[in-house]
Amino acid sequence: MKTVLTDISLCAGELLSDAKAVDIYKYIKSLASAGVRYVEIDQKILQKLRKLPKGIGYIYRITSPDDVDIIKKYKLNYALIRYSDLFKNIRPDIPIMLEMPFVERAYRQMLGFAQSRLCGRITAVRFCDDFGYMTLGEMRRFVAKIRNTIPIPVDFCPINSHKTALDCALKLTFSGADCISFTVPRTSRFAQLREYIMTLMGVYRIRLDKFDLMGLIGAAIYSDNIFREEEGSPREINVPYRSISTSVNADTGEIVPLMPDFMPLEQRNVEYKSALEKMMSKTELDEETSDALIDAVKYFDIDLCSDSVLYGKHKGLKN
Repeated sequence: MKTVLTDISLCAGELLSDAKAVDIYKYIKSLASAGVRYVEIDQKILQKLRKLPKGIGYIYRITSPDDVDIIKKYKLNYALIRYSDLFKNIRPDIPIMLEMPFVERAYRQMLGFAQSRLCGRITAVRFCDDFGYMTLGEMRRFVAKIRNTIPIPVDFCPINSHKTALDCALKLTFSGADCISFTVPRTSRFAQLREYIMTLMGVYRIRLDKFDLMGLIGAAIYSDNIFREEEGSPREINVPYRSISTSVNADTGEIVPLMPDFMPLEQRNVEYKSALEKMMSKTELDEETSDALIDAVKYFDIDLCSDSVLYGKHKGLKN
């Protein structure tokens, strides 16, 4: 499938106060290698990086007239202007992407009014909305109507106000949408790129054209160094996979696996020890020997990424 992907994390997410420019640079490079076509940036990102990585397109979010002077020395694809900022006397001289909510029966008039307020040409539109709940058939008709009435590329940015952003992003993909915007860090406001890719592959057996999972993994790793986690989404360290988080397909009622879930280290130790104790209770070993075996197995096997594996002491399985 050929849907274009845009990352909005650097503007929509909250950066850590000590986020390093090198990590932001590598984050953008990882997105490019994954197959993400555009990344959205703003003034704070330009001030940190100074030099932008190559191999990916840039959408610059303009919020004041001063931004116009800043972007003149950079090669950018779009200047993004929100509909609410049309009266700020912003006059960029690069192609404009207009971000606006989707208003049925009025979006063409809104687009015409916005063009009358700008000097530069609007060459792309981003609809940032929850779009309501639609079946796949309704979404296909919706996307076809947008294509027939707006003669420029349209980027859809699903908002998660009703917990349907992922569902919406998937149906937009199956409906042939030009472009969809995501975040890499977990957020309650927008669809997450990892969940989207994993659901496409794990549930629908679909892989996007020219998309590389290793690049996505790299972006996810660097995102931990530059973004502040939303409240209620604590970051677990050194814990194994426990189960798979699930959601429900609103069309069919089927359970849909999403992301790996984790268990705290203390709970893992208790469950592991309990399992060993149950196993040893069925053997005819004396108590001292059983305790020694439990300790030995616990010491050598409980770490799923042990030093012996990571540093090459054991290379594969032996017969």
